[in-house]
Amino acid sequence: MSISRRVLGFALWASSRLLLAVIRLISFFSWKPPCLSPPRDPLLLTPASVLAKKIRRGEVKSSVVVQSFISRIREVNPIINALVYDRFEEALHEAKAVDDLVSSGTQDEETLKKNYPLLGVPLTVKEAFALQGMPQSSGLLSRRSLRSEHDATVVSRLKRAGAIPLGVTNCSELCMWYESSNNVYGRTRNPYNPQYIVGGSSGIVPNEGQFPDAHGCRTELLCTGPMCRYAVDLPLVLKVMAGKNIEKLSLDKEVSLCSLKFFSMENDGGCLFVSPVDEELVQAQRRVVKHLEVELGVSVQPINIYNLRYSFQIWSASMSSDGSKGQSFTDLMANGSSLWPSLELLKWMFGLSKHTLPAIGIFNVLGLPVTQCPLGLSKAGLPLGIQIISSQHNDHLTLALAQHLEKSLVGWTPPGSI
Repeated sequence: MSISRRVLGFALWASSRLLLAVIRLISFFSWKPPCLSPPRDPLLLTPASVLAKKIRRGEVKSSVVVQSFISRIREVNPIINALVYDRFEEALHEAKAVDDLVSSGTQDEETLKKNYPLLGVPLTVKEAFALQGMPQSSGLLSRRSLRSEHDATVVSRLKRAGAIPLGVTNCSELCMWYESSNNVYGRTRNPYNPQYIVGGSSGIVPNEGQFPDAHGCRTELLCTGPMCRYAVDLPLVLKVMAGKNIEKLSLDKEVSLCSLKFFSMENDGGCLFVSPVDEELVQAQRRVVKHLEVELGVSVQPINIYNLRYSFQIWSASMSSDGSKGQSFTDLMANGSSLWPSLELLKWMFGLSKHTLPAIGIFNVLGLPVTQCPLGLSKAGLPLGIQIISSQHNDHLTLALAQHLEKSLVGWTPPGSI
């Protein structure tokens, strides 16, 4: 590596660390929001697949379930700012229609399961996806007055499956950062510790109705997927969202975990733009490795993919322009006008930019099927987890392992538990 590249690399590293230090210093003196109390209503702790079954059988009314989630949102949202626009009234009306359908007896339980696998189950939709009547700014001030006139493809499929949207949730500007923060709605706080941020967010699930939209190579990098508390719900929701494309996967195929090859990589090998992996996360991953070797009798091979450290450069180069439309993310940020990222960065330093820093300098990774698997809480009460990655169209393998770990180790833990 030349001396000039080393100097540039060190300057970038030093700048990023200085910026993080400034942000932490500001946050240290900022308002300390109260922590959340744990959810008490058992309906809030029930998997979606179980809720759907209980609703089909008439054991619980959808209107009761939906009201329980609305009440919890009203309790915690003033603190965490997760739901940015609601449709509670419409949701309760739709839940009443579900209750009327079940009580009418016109369809038996099996027919309801086939036609409406998510019957009466509440959900939220990321604001970047079109939900009829809801805003879809994707965090851009220039789009804050926009209202969706139709549903995105995945939203439409979920609604046809009987799910009931409660509203739209926050996202980063143009969905290009790892925290949900923008100048339209502000920052979403972590429910486990409101002084921290939350996360921002295989090409089988369609992107139609998402902004920014995906074309060309972006379809492999801007992927849509479900977020569930419990791994057991992931196959069901993924089937609904994928539609006919689900045929490309083998979600119903029996998986023998003992016959799979396992590899473990604890970090990206060191990248200037990425902080080191927290030691508690490393230890959590090592516990999983030990568990797999003891319980399944497999050998987990440690690996080091050298080029993974360049994932940011690869990703940003692929996302910088769209071959079919010629639109870069700078164009999307400008929304029809002109915009110079370097000037916006200077303006941001003085609080004059309409954009967030993450959108001015994009950062993210990967493109293979990935299942994020929760592994309990850290000593500070923050969620721990690992990413389970497989080759293309082998989502059934990552989902099977996630369900195994959820049953045999520790899965999702509600906030306020410690």
